Amino acid sequence: MATSSYDPYAQRDVDKNISQGPECMKHWPVIIARVVDFFISFSHYGVCVIYIVFVSLNIKHIMDQYVKAMDERYYIAGIGLILIPLFMIRHLRYLVCLSLLGNALTYFGSFLILGYLIKDLPELSDRKLFGEPVQFPLYLDIILFTMASVGVMLVIEAKMKSPETCIGCFGLINMAMLFILFTYITFGVLGYWKYGSEVAESVTLSLPPEEVLSQFIKLLFAFDILFSYPLSGYVVIDIIMNHYWNKNGDLGQPIIKEILLRIIFVLASTLTAVAFPMLGTLMAFVGVFCIPLINLVFPAVMDLCLLFPPEYSYGTLRWKLIKDWFLIIIGIVIFIPGSIAVLLSISKQMISG
Repeated sequence: MATSSYDPYAQRDVDKNISQGPECMKHWPVIIARVVDFFISFSHYGVCVIYIVFVSLNIKHIMDQYVKAMDERYYIAGIGLILIPLFMIRHLRYLVCLSLLGNALTYFGSFLILGYLIKDLPELSDRKLFGEPVQFPLYLDIILFTMASVGVMLVIEAKMKSPETCIGCFGLINMAMLFILFTYITFGVLGYWKYGSEVAESVTLSLPPEEVLSQFIKLLFAFDILFSYPLSGYVVIDIIMNHYWNKNGDLGQPIIKEILLRIIFVLASTLTAVAFPMLGTLMAFVGVFCIPLINLVFPAVMDLCLLFPPEYSYGTLRWKLIKDWFLIIIGIVIFIPGSIAVLLSISKQMISG
């Protein structure tokens, strides 16, 4: 199999960081490492489920104009079958190239979408500037979902010849996150300005379904997500194979077993998408259930433990200690009410059918 070095969140790094912490933490490094692996794997599994739902909904919007309207679950099943051979690409360098091709399609499609969004904009006064407060946790959860690609970036960093270019205030990871946030904010504001409360969970689904140009845009984004699915799923396969199943490199016929694991992964994510084809709610669920812990709580805990030995320092006025505890508290505050809001939303949608 293609070996991987998932260094930023590898078990050996989590073990090492936690074991340097206070005495109460030294008994838990293995368990904490497994918890970190679980949440990283779950977040990327959830992203793959969302990708399948997104592609299926966009294809359905196109096909509904030419054939009899069908339930989106039929399209989800078809997309799952298409993804099986695509997910057999095992080497990271090929997956990155495939994802870059998808990103190129996204940028081109985004440029075309802007033409729709800025045309005949209504008066801004016609739009409510604030929604219902009860919905704020869901909005925040979807925003957090945009950070779900951090795990993929860290995998790529571990494979780079000069990984130091990824870190720092102006490193590639921070710059990529800023660009992603700017893009989401721009299209979120323009999408709501254009379509108001009727805007769909994805702005592509709000485009005029009967126009050929809008159908072309939906196809561009559908192909982009198809090409991105294998890279996101790679993180899960890498953790399972290198951290557990083939941890010591003594697994017999590892390639065949990895291929079987990949097939099972695609089938499982497809079945999950069939069971929960709710795009916005799925994004909120992945955003709140995983990202506050992966991006805020876990790194802060490891940083606290890493700097705990007397030869290290928390800085002037122990500002690093304050910063880490602040991140932990913020992560927990986001996690608890956000999870409750998402679970209530899921139960409502399932009851209403």
